[in-house]
Formats: sequence, C-alpha cells, structure tokens
Amino acid sequence: MLENSTLSGVKCTVQECHYHCCDDKCSAKTILVNGSNPHTSEQTCCSTFKPECK
Repeated sequence: MLENSTLSGVKCTVQECHYHCCDDKCSAKTILVNGSNPHTSEQTCCSTFKPECK
C-alpha cells in the first residue's frame, strides 16, 4: 500500500538508489526481492534498485 507515494512498511537505506526517499523510504510502485535458495538476508537482493542519476 502506498503512503504519501512511498511503500508503507518498506525501509531502504540505499541512498544511491533512484527510489530512495528521506526517512529511508522507497518510492517504487512495487519491489522485487530475489535470491537463489537464500538462508540469510545477505543472500537476497533488491532487483528494483536503479542507480540515482546525479
């Protein structure tokens, strides 16, 4: 659910991402987190990541 054009309940600390907003929120409409048979959070990755254009 979107809350003020950010994903409610999703926290992101990757400031280099195009979708990163203040207060560590995500402005993407949806996110995709994937990994191959992960057993820890480090074995997953956010495929929604898009480099910030500066």
